[in-house]
Amino acid sequence: MSASRPHPSGRMGVTLVGLELGTGLAVLVGGGFTFTALWQGHGGRFAEMLSLAAGIGIVAFEGAEMAWIGFQPLQALFAGVGVAVALLAVSGRRQRRRLHRVGAT
Repeated sequence: MSASRPHPSGRMGVTLVGLELGTGLAVLVGGGFTFTALWQGHGGRFAEMLSLAAGIGIVAFEGAEMAWIGFQPLQALFAGVGVAVALLAVSGRRQRRRLHRVGAT
């Protein structure tokens, strides 16, 4: 093998389909969470519900992925981030409602 054509075993089992799937997933999840964060920061309509859906969605996805390919430590981290996003969305919604009630009286 020449230096310009590396040995196939150097890929460590990563296939082109796996890379495409991983890249697509990163764009969808990363882009989705980025959009959700920007929408939340902008004070967009239904921002808390969008954040809640994003958090629950990543937890559900990681659960499905764990059932499909088995446990990986990074899945636990991502699921934890999803739980945190969902909890923050719920607490932010409650706090906003509480402030609205106090301001309305």
